[in-house]
Amino acid sequence: MKENYLALAQRLKYEREAGRLVDAEKVEARHATRWSEERNAWENWPSSVCADMAAQLGADPIKLRVALESFVDRHLRERVRKGADASAAG
Repeated sequence: MKENYLALAQRLKYEREAGRLVDAEKVEARHATRWSEERNAWENWPSSVCADMAAQLGADPIKLRVALESFVDRHLRERVRKGADASAAG
């Protein structure tokens, strides 16, 4: 039993030093930061493109921005829901 524990401890040490074993808390924190950055980029996207899109389409820029924001918001909510569903299932 002791030999098995020592072998496992040695393997964990090796995996950590080889960079194949990472801290779960650090990964989760980086994932949360990355998701926040992506969400912010998507939320800002309609404002950054609506003037050019409206000019190309001959549309009202304010109405277009409101529509784009609505679609982006719905898309992000669906992504969060799908992620929560996958977490609950897995």
